[in-house]
Amino acid sequence: MIKLLLPVLIGLLSIVAAAQEAAAPDTAMKAPAATSAAASEEPAQAAPADTLLSVESMSFCAGVEEREPVGEGTEFTTDIGTIFFWSNVLNAGEETSVEHVWYLKGEEKARVTLPTKYPRNRVWSSKIVPPEWEGEWKVEVVSESGQVLGVKYCVVK
Repeated sequence: MIKLLLPVLIGLLSIVAAAQEAAAPDTAMKAPAATSAAASEEPAQAAPADTLLSVESMSFCAGVEEREPVGEGTEFTTDIGTIFFWSNVLNAGEETSVEHVWYLKGEEKARVTLPTKYPRNRVWSSKIVPPEWEGEWKVEVVSESGQVLGVKYCVVK
């Protein structure tokens, strides 16, 4: 009897642990509401969809081959020409999308919408980097409702 119940208990424990891990980044990364009126109206509708999205991994890279990042790094030289941002977005809900929002020294340079219709979505975007665009780059992975799901930085010298 114990041998039969043990796999069931282990399965339940792993489901609970996975649910707690998925919920933790969501609560830690919630963006503050712009106004108190917006806070009382919108989050009730937007929060459930966002809790179903999470970023498992993300990286800056020199390219993408077979849906995987190639030449990952946090420092690149201006001769790279084009830099890629790759993310593995998990979606436990309905089809939606995320955006890769590119910033250079705090100034938004690009916003790319990417579909997330499967449970695991390896999505990427790229940015042409002219030699004069040296500095700290940041990409935010943002849900349709505007929640920041993940952030990553790199430097182009």
